[in-house]
Amino acid sequence: MNYQTLIVTMLCCLATLAGCDESNKQASNQQPEQEAMAEPTGDVMITVGDKKYTREEIEPYLEARLKRIPPAQRARPRKRLIDRIIEDELVRAYLKKVPVSKEELVLFKQEFGKQLAIKGQTFDQFVEDNKVSDEALRLMAADAKLKSDATKLEKLAVFIRANPSYFDGTKVRASHILVNCNFYASPVEVEAALAKLAAVAEKISAGKIDFAEAAVQHSQGPSKDRGGDLGEFTFGSMVPPFAIAAFATEVGQVTDIIRSNFGFHLIKVTGKTPGSGQRSPQAMQVAQKILLAGLKDKMVAESLKTNPVTVAD
Repeated sequence: MNYQTLIVTMLCCLATLAGCDESNKQASNQQPEQEAMAEPTGDVMITVGDKKYTREEIEPYLEARLKRIPPAQRARPRKRLIDRIIEDELVRAYLKKVPVSKEELVLFKQEFGKQLAIKGQTFDQFVEDNKVSDEALRLMAADAKLKSDATKLEKLAVFIRANPSYFDGTKVRASHILVNCNFYASPVEVEAALAKLAAVAEKISAGKIDFAEAAVQHSQGPSKDRGGDLGEFTFGSMVPPFAIAAFATEVGQVTDIIRSNFGFHLIKVTGKTPGSGQRSPQAMQVAQKILLAGLKDKMVAESLKTNPVTVAD
């Protein structure tokens, strides 16, 4: 990933990494304020390790982003926003432990400044306008360092060569059974979700119930009323863990239980449409997306080991 691409990533995640929003600004424009030293007052809604977010911080942020959605349809997008806050905090905790040398920080500032100049802004203006702290810049440099390493051209090329069906328009048709489980769930919650889906998988394997009927009865995903049918999809249109499992499974077969950020899945592949055999012009972008998703999953999983999460929603 070059700095032309990283500039977009940096600007998008600034509010997450920088923690630079003033306490009297409206939450509609920034992620909730990150004040590392301030002890929160009020009703704590989200805890990630030592970091606490109060309901007074979170609710205005959520309301600003959900106000165009009818109240009856807000549950799923609300959860996605809360999950994003938690995910970003876990990534930040991981990045705090990533070493960044003085030379790497100087290089990051130089390259970042070049890209800001293209947009008509100086580095100093950017820092001032966004009130970016030195620590925030270090976190941004750490983020750029890891992403740049994960998406080196040689790594992208090897990944594409090893997985041609991901990039040639091949389509898979599949059904799934989903048992919801937050990516930050406790070990007890994970064990319960796994046991529930394992019991369903055993019945399917023993021929006691058809996969589609099992989906209707047990899936917690929106496709349950269609017997779990998701229709056809290309690799890049699904989250990587799900797509990898589906593309590796023969038609008519059911995967082992796999986990994504949505929970635990059983996937039955019901069809495959071969691609053109020619690499898509978007292959590099798709590969980049997959490798970056893997990096993020790694950072989140590692941070969860030492930063337990609780949500009082």
